[in-house]
Amino acid sequence: MSQTLVIVVGLCVVKMAIIVNGGNRNYQQTEPKIADSIENITAVIGKDAVLNCFVENLGLYKVGWMRSDQTVLSVGKMVTQNSRYSISHTESNKWSLRIHNVRESDEGCYLCQINTQPLLKQLHCIQLQYPPDISDDESSSDTTIQEGRNVTLHCTARGNPIPRIFWRRDDGISIIVRNETGTNLFVDTFNGSSLKLMNVRRDQMSAYLCIAVNGVEPAISKRIFLHVQFAPNITSDSQLVDALEGTSQRIDCLVESFPSPMSYWVKEAVTMRGGSSHKVLIEQSEKYTIHEKKISSYKSMMILTINNLTQQDIGSYVCISGNPLGSSNKTIKIYEVRLTTTTTTTTTTQSTTTSTTMKTTTTTRRKLYYYHPRTTSTTTTQLTTEQMTEFDFEFVTDFPGSNSLFYPGVESYQHHINYINSQNSLRDKIHLHYFSMSLLLLISMIS
Repeated sequence: MSQTLVIVVGLCVVKMAIIVNGGNRNYQQTEPKIADSIENITAVIGKDAVLNCFVENLGLYKVGWMRSDQTVLSVGKMVTQNSRYSISHTESNKWSLRIHNVRESDEGCYLCQINTQPLLKQLHCIQLQYPPDISDDESSSDTTIQEGRNVTLHCTARGNPIPRIFWRRDDGISIIVRNETGTNLFVDTFNGSSLKLMNVRRDQMSAYLCIAVNGVEPAISKRIFLHVQFAPNITSDSQLVDALEGTSQRIDCLVESFPSPMSYWVKEAVTMRGGSSHKVLIEQSEKYTIHEKKISSYKSMMILTINNLTQQDIGSYVCISGNPLGSSNKTIKIYEVRLTTTTTTTTTTQSTTTSTTMKTTTTTRRKLYYYHPRTTSTTTTQLTTEQMTEFDFEFVTDFPGSNSLFYPGVESYQHHINYINSQNSLRDKIHLHYFSMSLLLLISMIS
């Protein structure tokens, strides 16, 4: 009896006739069949991918896996030396090929086949999904422009699926974009690979984040810093300052500038009417404390502290800042150092001698006129009576002429002298009044 023995060598089928119990017999087997369902999958780089092949009536035949480039991976068992591949047969009709830690090179098609004659085959394909990757060569780097210009920032990213790109400011402030009608819009995020900014202002200077996402983690971002250059601009809350003698007085200037400026302080020398003026550079010393406080990428505070104030500190102090695009300055005037006077009163009686001393610190008030501009124009304007504003300032015994830097607004030197004389007359009357009162008090105590 004879039957045909199928021997598998590689994927070739060899049939041999054998004698069974001395008789001949025809051996017949139902042909294997691969299920029609084709399983194409998507896989993520770095994860595992599994391809399943469902076979019916396998019998003595073998299931093998092969790449589309004819690389044999398994024939019943693994034949490749690549440890990232493995096979399993967990169900009666299910043969699986597992690819560990999928790489970009694993993308493509794989054949599940049975060593029949002819071979039975089924194609399974892997399509990779991979997270976004931003191309530095095709994207903008840090950019510098001058204020008022237009600029476009670009960002290019690849990935599967195709990434979606959007922009936002790193500091969380809204982005200013212009729509089709030319209207400025404030948006938290902007969609698109190109961000166009029109008529750029200094407050748009920031780090802009280009963010790419496609549903495959992780998302990725690129930080692009936009530098906006402009000449310095200086502002100050106080342009006229009065202070108490012997104390310290702080004056400051807010500077906006990019690139960062060179900043310093000067003092304008106090001159009498008709004299010439000059500036003296202020340096760090016991008299002056100089400090600069950084507020933002383009804002800083210049701070000058004048210690142990005296009458000699009256004058104009100028903060100056300059960069390659220009310079700016602001003048702050210390117009008065308030003086203190001490009055001593002594009282004596006949029966018991009692000495009482009372010290009273007083300040005498006076009216001081100075020019208060109605506009911020830097053009020199002739002073008129309607433009003079009256303020109640502390009394100073010795003022220079009306052209002094710290006593602006008096129309003429003679006007100033007349005014001082009237104030001195009033002061004499007040002193006579106090003397009369003291004399009456002394007489009443004696009597």
